[in-house]
Amino acid sequence: MKKKNLPLMPFLDCFENCHYTSNISTNNASNPSAFSEWQIGHFVMREIEITNNNGVAYEGTASVEIPWLNNLKIAVAFQNLKVNTAGRVYDGFAKAIDESGGEYDLGDIYNTLFVGKSECPSASLAALSDEISTARSLFNMAAGQAAGVPLGINQDLEGRQFTLGIIDMKFEPDRASIALINVLELSGLAENFWVSIAGNDICLTPAGIGGEYILYQAFEKRGTGFGDLDIKTFGGLGDDQTIKDNYCYIEMNCEGMKSMAIRGELAFDRSLIIPDNNGNAGSGKARGRFSMTLDKRNDPATSLMLITTMRQ
Repeated sequence: MKKKNLPLMPFLDCFENCHYTSNISTNNASNPSAFSEWQIGHFVMREIEITNNNGVAYEGTASVEIPWLNNLKIAVAFQNLKVNTAGRVYDGFAKAIDESGGEYDLGDIYNTLFVGKSECPSASLAALSDEISTARSLFNMAAGQAAGVPLGINQDLEGRQFTLGIIDMKFEPDRASIALINVLELSGLAENFWVSIAGNDICLTPAGIGGEYILYQAFEKRGTGFGDLDIKTFGGLGDDQTIKDNYCYIEMNCEGMKSMAIRGELAFDRSLIIPDNNGNAGSGKARGRFSMTLDKRNDPATSLMLITTMRQ
């Protein structure tokens, strides 16, 4: 059966709708367990199981239904939640439960990418890519059953299909956020050379991504490819325009993937190419930059994979 893309629903007020702006009373409910559901920001917590409390703050588990994800119920754990007399959370947070497999640690991947701004082990990225593309793809999740993270959602950009992984989801009284990753293997150049383009603290609304965000590779990745090819993919930090002009990135908006680029440099073994030095054999390796850019503007010039420059 062919997998279907998950559309990120157009939401005209995606920027304005990110935060829950109504005043929230801080009058504590005397017995929050009497409510069948709790409101948290723009979302609703159901199937609430309280495991611990001190009379004011509560810990436990629940499910949160996400309309954007085909009404999938997300399994969450909450701590230090405080609920008012209207059944609305006014303090604390709930997070999607980590249900990653034993081949990698989702918490380690998150911390490596977003705290250390550094490269994850190839084996971990390969295992994550496999899970979000198969068993933990939204397409394969059981209807009506709450699920934690990671989750894979299919996206299409200019006729090419990609899988975005949701690796974190957090619900707070005034907003909700997710962390996304795209893991891409450059299998035509090397074995186990993975590009990881990611972003966190991305606004989540019931209808999808709340605004425009840039996922990016925060570091320069190096490796050895077939035929002793030296491979480097470009990454780094900076403002959105710097990232879009220079690094590997994915641009997201309310309707999903808007544009992306994979950029890097290749250095060829001298048995294949010898650098030219004014008509003579030069020293070192011949190097060339490559770029693949996809953009919903559908401009053929933005959908190419090519060597753009050659140098020593």
